[in-house]
Amino acid sequence: MSNRHALMWQGSPEVPYPYTLDILTPTHIGSDEEISPIEYFIEGQDLVLCDMEALFRDPNFDADAYMKFITGSTTPYLGDFDDGIAKNHPKMRVKLDCGRLPSPYPVIKKHICTRGIPYIPGSSIKGSIRSALLYYGLTKQAESDDLKMVVEACLLKDFTTLKTLSGKLGRYTSPQNYVKKKKFKEKNYLELLTRIGLDYYLKEGVKIQKRDLDFASFLEVSDTHVEDEDLKTAVYASKVAGTRRQMPAYYEAMVPGQGLLFTVKPLGFKFNQKTLMQVINRFYRKCQINDLKWYKENGLSSAAEFLERMPRSKEDCLIRIGQGSGAFSTSLLMLARDLDIAKGYVKAWRVTGHLTEEPKTRKVLIDGRRNAIPMGWALIRPYGEKKDE
Repeated sequence: MSNRHALMWQGSPEVPYPYTLDILTPTHIGSDEEISPIEYFIEGQDLVLCDMEALFRDPNFDADAYMKFITGSTTPYLGDFDDGIAKNHPKMRVKLDCGRLPSPYPVIKKHICTRGIPYIPGSSIKGSIRSALLYYGLTKQAESDDLKMVVEACLLKDFTTLKTLSGKLGRYTSPQNYVKKKKFKEKNYLELLTRIGLDYYLKEGVKIQKRDLDFASFLEVSDTHVEDEDLKTAVYASKVAGTRRQMPAYYEAMVPGQGLLFTVKPLGFKFNQKTLMQVINRFYRKCQINDLKWYKENGLSSAAEFLERMPRSKEDCLIRIGQGSGAFSTSLLMLARDLDIAKGYVKAWRVTGHLTEEPKTRKVLIDGRRNAIPMGWALIRPYGEKKDE
């Protein structure tokens, strides 16, 4: 192990690192819950979710009339129920940042919450970090000519070439369990790519007891929480940019400008804060550049402006959470581009139905001023570090 890399990954503490997640663009993490129009009413620029249990306990509430109202309409909306008692039982108030809702009133896709408080699960943050670690590990491994050929064979699903390279895979990515098979399955290629990327960190001094663990075993990431502050969400319309066919959808999402707290605990992964932030930041800066180019080429100037206004300080660590953070859409496609085999990768994996490197569509949110807004961008910084204005 080189001295440079030995220093790079040392210094893991026994206690978790605290971080702040600063929301830059509306962030939506879905749940299985939806807000139905029979549960809310509109008051000014707010969507008010009614406490239905309290409403039905209200002695002045005519439950029979309400049930008749619901069954007598194909698109029942609580605000059309005339007795007005629902306004006495507000449960949650959310700003409508999409302008007026259309009639008939839509179902709202709810942001995940616990005990009525919205949050971002640690698994979502860890999944985004995993994409960056996978890309970085595979990029470093591909600096070796032998492993570069193996990585390319996996990205192209070239089993014939992979079998001939079986002696070059190294201790932690030994293919004995694979090359006996006549045909690789997709999950086998993914597993082998993951092991090759993982092997980089093992060689650089990461102390993992089981060599078959995934990147998720490097870190333990907590769910987000806040201190002395109510988290704000808003309702946004959505649009699938790049197609004329639209399926109207509305999302509750975390409002930009808020700071959430979470912790990262190393599990045998020897790193320092600065190194981890650099690995994440470099990866998502590349994602930012790719998205910025796509938005400009497809006439979404307002979405491009959002990305261009993001902080560019070297101390800032950019990340994208939720929408579009999977390995297919980020890590592996970006690596295939770096290796100049993107067309072959897209064809082998059918990343897009039309066999082009870039998806023809992007899902964006639409605010009340008809601006297209990218979803899920945020900054990570060590807790207590001053936020740049």
